[in-house]
Amino acid sequence: MILLTIKEKDFRNNYEVFTTSSNDILIFNQDNEIISSNYTEYLTSSSEIEKVWDALEEMQDKKSSMITRQENGQRTVYLMQNFHNTDYKAMGVIHPDQAFESVYDFRYIIEVTVAITAAAILIIFILVRQQTKPLSKLIENMRKVQDGRLDKLVKVEGTQEIRELSATYNDMLGELDNYIQKLMQVEKSKREAEIHSLQMQINPHYIYNTLASVKWLIWQGDKEKSVQVIDAFIQLLRNTISNKNEFITLKEEIENLKNYVLINQIRYGNQVNVDFYVTPDCEEQKVPKLILQPFVENAFFHAFPQGEKGTISIFVRQSDGLLRVEIEDNGIGMSSETLRDLLNKKNASREHFTGIGVNNVDDRMKLIYGENYGILIESQEGRGTKITVCFPLNK
Repeated sequence: MILLTIKEKDFRNNYEVFTTSSNDILIFNQDNEIISSNYTEYLTSSSEIEKVWDALEEMQDKKSSMITRQENGQRTVYLMQNFHNTDYKAMGVIHPDQAFESVYDFRYIIEVTVAITAAAILIIFILVRQQTKPLSKLIENMRKVQDGRLDKLVKVEGTQEIRELSATYNDMLGELDNYIQKLMQVEKSKREAEIHSLQMQINPHYIYNTLASVKWLIWQGDKEKSVQVIDAFIQLLRNTISNKNEFITLKEEIENLKNYVLINQIRYGNQVNVDFYVTPDCEEQKVPKLILQPFVENAFFHAFPQGEKGTISIFVRQSDGLLRVEIEDNGIGMSSETLRDLLNKKNASREHFTGIGVNNVDDRMKLIYGENYGILIESQEGRGTKITVCFPLNK
């Protein structure tokens, strides 16, 4: 055993550069005692220590790493992070109101804004009064672009002033059209990047645990299951990582699900059975990659707790010009409160395949197909859960 000692003020130099007048950092030991802070009041003042302990206790009760409290008429945000491989914790204390006040002079901003607005109104009023009559015809022509077509330029005619204004307006339409096109391209690139990020969220813990399961099967001498898991795992990684396509056929998505189910059943047992009912005319339909896996993952680990037996059924058919996918389980179901928590939860368990939450899937559907698309979840406690997802037909 080696015992290393360091003075608190020397230890404080490691993080003091990250603090300002509106935020502080505290270090706790395993007994929740404050052993270091850039703000010495947290080490000596009992009132400040009480505030921190109250916040720490509230975090532990809520099982949350962030809370907001009202202290001395101002908001205070507390953030908590555990140190890896130790029982020590770091807490960040942020005073957002104080931070904003130090950055922005709101009174000056308001005064300048009012002055600029008053000047703009005065100038516009004078110009409008001077140009009302000759502008009437120009306004009549400008109304032709109200249907949203920016290629509808106005005819340059009238006085010199009106001609210049018309020419400027036409130039503005052209610049605006170019700007919109560039903005649309940026949004498209952003959407593709977000979708690609979702596709690549292969959780390292899932890989470690799957390989550990294969090692255990080999140690037991079960070569057949070992080969099945390895083959399914290779195929799953190949289709997820190597395939860069945003869309795959439904047949490929179902194959990914079958490989995922096989790995889970060998790792956790055959208590949960998964049945697939896919009409042949749906197999070549294109769907976003990894769009169905999070629902099967949730059903596996939340619908059947403590090793309960059950069945997950996946139905796929064409209906009303849409590709309709229904994922049902006969598990424990959910209350409305649990369902709300599920929708608000961004990531799944750290041991699962991707960590793509249900909320991510809903966002992804809207990114790809528009706000009219998304997911529908129906659930009752003790009667299972049904998830419905619809896609436009696209071979």
